[in-house]
Amino acid sequence: FGHPSYVIIDETGVVRHKFIGPCCGYERYSDCTVGIAKGLDQQLTDYLEPLLDSWEPSSSNNNGNSNNDDDDTDDNNNTPTPPLIPDDCSTIDTDGIQFQYTTEETTCEASVRLRACEAEEDDCDDDNGCIDEFGSSYTIDTIVSDLQAPRDVDFHPTPGLHLGEYSEGREFSHGDEEAWIVNRANHSISIVVDVGGDDQTTISRRDRGYYHYMVDGTALSFNKVSDSGRNPTRDSFNYWAICNDNNNDYIGTKEPNYFMGPTLYDSRPQNRNVVNRLGQECGIEEECYFLHSDMLHEAPSCLGIVHDPEVSTAHGTVYWAFDATGNRRRGQLVRFDFQQPHGPGSMDHSVAAVRRYVEVELDRDNDDDDDDDDGGGHAGMVVAASTRKLYVANPGRNNILVIDMDSGTFARTAREEYPIFSNRLPSFEYSIWECVSNQVFASSVPSPSGMALSEDEERLFVASRTTGDIYVYEVASGALLETMETEFRSIGGMALSPRTNRLFFVDEDTNTLNRVTPTRSCRNPMSSRVNPYFADAVQQAENDLAFFSLNPSDYTCQANPIVPDEALFDQVHVDTGYADDNPNVQSNMTGMDADAALLADRTDCGYTSDLNFDALLLGGYFCHVCLPEQDLTCDAGGICENVQWEGYTCDNEFVLDSDSGSMVRTNGEVVMEDDLLLKYGVTYRFTVVGDRTLCAYDGVNDSVCAKSGPLLVTIEDTDVERVQILPDGGNAWIDGTEWISYVFNVDSSSFPNNNSGATPLVPPISIADLCFPGRAQVQLPGGRTMAMHNLTVGDKVMVQDGTYEPVHSFGHYAPNVQAEYLRLQIYGKKEKEFLELSASHMVFLPLRQTFVPARKLRVGDSLLLLLLQRDGDGGEEEEVVATIQSIHTVSRRGAFAPFTKSGTIVVNHVVASNYVAYNYNGWLLFGNNTLLSVDDQFLAHSYATLVRYCLSAFFYDTEETYTKEGISNWYALPPSTTLDDDDDDE
Repeated sequence: FGHPSYVIIDETGVVRHKFIGPCCGYERYSDCTVGIAKGLDQQLTDYLEPLLDSWEPSSSNNNGNSNNDDDDTDDNNNTPTPPLIPDDCSTIDTDGIQFQYTTEETTCEASVRLRACEAEEDDCDDDNGCIDEFGSSYTIDTIVSDLQAPRDVDFHPTPGLHLGEYSEGREFSHGDEEAWIVNRANHSISIVVDVGGDDQTTISRRDRGYYHYMVDGTALSFNKVSDSGRNPTRDSFNYWAICNDNNNDYIGTKEPNYFMGPTLYDSRPQNRNVVNRLGQECGIEEECYFLHSDMLHEAPSCLGIVHDPEVSTAHGTVYWAFDATGNRRRGQLVRFDFQQPHGPGSMDHSVAAVRRYVEVELDRDNDDDDDDDDGGGHAGMVVAASTRKLYVANPGRNNILVIDMDSGTFARTAREEYPIFSNRLPSFEYSIWECVSNQVFASSVPSPSGMALSEDEERLFVASRTTGDIYVYEVASGALLETMETEFRSIGGMALSPRTNRLFFVDEDTNTLNRVTPTRSCRNPMSSRVNPYFADAVQQAENDLAFFSLNPSDYTCQANPIVPDEALFDQVHVDTGYADDNPNVQSNMTGMDADAALLADRTDCGYTSDLNFDALLLGGYFCHVCLPEQDLTCDAGGICENVQWEGYTCDNEFVLDSDSGSMVRTNGEVVMEDDLLLKYGVTYRFTVVGDRTLCAYDGVNDSVCAKSGPLLVTIEDTDVERVQILPDGGNAWIDGTEWISYVFNVDSSSFPNNNSGATPLVPPISIADLCFPGRAQVQLPGGRTMAMHNLTVGDKVMVQDGTYEPVHSFGHYAPNVQAEYLRLQIYGKKEKEFLELSASHMVFLPLRQTFVPARKLRVGDSLLLLLLQRDGDGGEEEEVVATIQSIHTVSRRGAFAPFTKSGTIVVNHVVASNYVAYNYNGWLLFGNNTLLSVDDQFLAHSYATLVRYCLSAFFYDTEETYTKEGISNWYALPPSTTLDDDDDDE
């Protein structure tokens, strides 16, 4: 076990002590108990206390000038030394700055002053100049579509390393470039092989515990430093980190505990960095999952991340992140050094360093609500390695910041002000740094999102999420060189491809990856806007002064380091995060201890229950009734079974050897054909290994075949009675030997509308049959919200008039179906919301004062939002009329239709009906005579009210039951649209 050694250095840079950590050399992680590891406390105390007792603070300030009381005057005439003032503006053809400085020491003011200036027009006409990456003309091409709310893109430094030539039963020809895309909607990574080439293809992959380790991803960044000179066994080249915009709510199923931050992965497939469902190293035929190498938890609601290409640390795992949570008022810049990644399968977070730069204030987009399920988009971050400058998009303030990454100094521990952190041992450094050099690089950029830096680090590309424009700035001068207009309105991350030097960007609303392709090369590049005389003046100032900066705050800031209270190293967030007080659920493969095993029986899964979902992951659970989206852990219709500390198995997954004909479950259990009865709607995964191609025949549909990959069989036709698996061509004889074929019977009782009494599996249901997905949010009293799948009869929810009514029934209640919904993206003046519902479900149109089914909505239609005022706990509601900006189809889990007394409900702040439209033509008929002009809402609510009164009078103590499709038996027979017996068509 590689516990570190330590060096104590005093303020003068002298090494005072060297010693070995208490667990160094232990053979196994579990041998280093908490009691032994905490011996480090006493070791540090014994060394540090004598040094601190004799320590006297230095009187020097940041710039190296001592704070003395000497007058800043000339010895001969007692007058201040005249400042040197360069006459030239910093830029050409654009506004810039001038500076003045003095070579004399001063205690009352900064050594450098700045002032704005207007540059004279340059004689050179640059109107016809161009940008190399755009050429003199260009096109914008969509390279990949059908992504899932993409937020960021980056290029893998070693194409083909992760997938190889064959993975998950697919062949890959890698070409020169490989793009990785963060999909927020399904918490996955799309890997695009041979981007833009003839063999381009895409594969999706995610973590088995994606709902914690890569949930609501907004950004990713690779370590691309191939020549760091580090020990190859430590070098993290080809590692990558993902940033998650989530407060650790397990996809809306658990009250947030803010124990969330960036996750580190090793993209090399060996050493269990990529595993199957059972946690074993993934074979080329199997479905594969990422297994994280480390995670830190000090940046919930993270919008951006970038790798630091420094070469001074041992492993090269330094990343900078945009923490939108910060101090709950302003976001902050955070530097993460994973230092010594714990590696796949471990959970030790004791060796790391996290620094909060509290003076760098960051804000998410003003148009984004912190509680919006869509989060706050993406905030680009790039590093100029040659100057050690970090550029950060600050969307809430419409500007770009530039930070000197090597500036700043330790101020105090962060453990007291920010009490949620990864580990309490002293080897985990969590500190606040101050006096970091930072300033605005560019202002008035509308909601900046993605950023990219040219290969020569001379041009900075910045996208606006609201306007769709891409701005090009010169790094040296800050001058805006060009503005590219696009037709996109939700641009996220951007990246320049490493070999072709093309600009790529993702767009969320269109679910696309796009490329700017020059159609004519740039023969007249735009000239630099830097005034060469100003550059000479800067060089002179650097020669004259021991410290020079064009940022005045660098001269005035001084941190006062505070020695932390040793008690802070014993505290830990016992009610959040990984519940460190229980060492038995902190260890890797810790003996299946009783405490961790008992978690298997916990069923208190509620939003505010005492069960800590982080403890489930740490206790070795990926399959557990309380963890979210358990229906997605296996292929459709499968049921998972947890294998503690390793992973899980699925009852619809098998391994089939095409050479021997043997079939086993993924845990090695032998399976005979009589052991398996196929059910309607279930997808069975037969992972084919060996050299032969196997095919499945059902006698009704075309055969499906696979070699060294998945053979997926789904029973979707009620005419299918059995499925036979044979070698390709249907020949059971191979090389004169009879290959053992498999014949699996189909369970006819599982077919829909079967009257055998058996309960069939509910297959995917059409879009017209459902209501709201399980993740839809309703408003509860007191300002709280709740996901629809956690709602129960009796819960009070907000309705159309802003009051709260109890849910008295569910018209639909089907938590495990996977179905399609319409997704409406809605914008007010400042508000941005979305609503997902079935095509037949009705919403309220405020301008027409009526309810209509969602399928009749069009872009530009208005909906009504009810928003709680922020200055109160469930205070007054504000009505906002918002406009539909886009409509598209999504796939979601669950189908719920809660019924209230008023027949209305507020979902994701949008006023909606309880009901679906019954497709009336607007008239209720009696015989051939018109009886009454009515609408769908009136009819549906009248029927529901009648049922509610009957239930309250006669069946008040009867529990509601549902059909196999999830429809309440009380409402399974909707009212007839006619009383005419003569017309069979009505």
